[in-house]
Amino acid sequence: MKNTVINILKFVVFLSLGILLFWLVYRDKNFDDILKVVAGADLIWIWISIGIGVISHISRAVRWNMLIRPLGFSPRLPNTIFAVLIGYMANLFLPRMGEVVRCGVLKKSDNIPLSNLFGTVVLERTIDVLMLLLLLGFVILSQADEMLLFLDNNPDVKKKLLSIVGSKYVIISGITLVVLLGSFLFFFRKKIAKSALYKKISGFITNFWLGIKSVRKLKNRGWFLFHTIFIYVGYYFMFYICIFCFEETSQIAPIAGLTIFVMSGLGMVAPVQAGIGAWHFMVIQGLIVYGVSDDIGGAFALLVHSSMTIFMLGAGVVSLAGYYLYNRNNKPILSPDIEANNE
Repeated sequence: MKNTVINILKFVVFLSLGILLFWLVYRDKNFDDILKVVAGADLIWIWISIGIGVISHISRAVRWNMLIRPLGFSPRLPNTIFAVLIGYMANLFLPRMGEVVRCGVLKKSDNIPLSNLFGTVVLERTIDVLMLLLLLGFVILSQADEMLLFLDNNPDVKKKLLSIVGSKYVIISGITLVVLLGSFLFFFRKKIAKSALYKKISGFITNFWLGIKSVRKLKNRGWFLFHTIFIYVGYYFMFYICIFCFEETSQIAPIAGLTIFVMSGLGMVAPVQAGIGAWHFMVIQGLIVYGVSDDIGGAFALLVHSSMTIFMLGAGVVSLAGYYLYNRNNKPILSPDIEANNE
């Protein structure tokens, strides 16, 4: 009961924050005009984008299976695909909940311990962060001139960024926070070591290293690397293909699209359902850098985010039904180690 109440409160808080961010992004825009622009969009590109998304998510499921098998388990691919899509749907209701949900789904169908699954998911997310950082570094180096030109043409934005980065209050606050945190950890280290939180963190680290070991045991590292690259190529084209929904955005070059895609990825880091508000802001600002008007950018962000959210919700519902039908007559597959222990 307590956990249910906490989850409901989290849902309300994160959703409220997302709605607030969304309102802040669109409050100065003429929403009726934006909706008219959206109504005139060429939706065939949205359908193509969804098709690319499906293929990318299947590739993610295949890659997840590759991480699980070295641990002694052989999950069925349909179940892994269902778990991934159900997890994405869960993230629409509570940020980061999908990672736990998809592990629970696969545990139930294929009898794999949660600790093992969570270790592989932690590793997956670590790889995702590294890929995003690599792409971020690439676009910063390749698009530095465009970014600087944008800041020169928008002195108010440049002034705000410089005031934030160079503020003595920010620097002093950061140093103070590090010192206080370090002192707290040092003086209360014994009590911390006995706390439930410490045990959870310790378990998290253990699972993380378990996932690392699964990479070391991979038999087909080339295929693992292929799927890792393929997933992000798919995600990029899933986003970039939507550029052609509007005539005003169709002139954006692929490298510019990559920059906006990376910015959208940073927006998804915000602790709100599906990055609502934060994703829209980052995409709109990215489009403005490349000469797209504020209203067109708002229409693009609204259409693409809404369509992808509806797609993930629909895919999750279909996966729930498919998961039930596929497993109602199938017994969980036991690993050789588990079978030996049961004999």
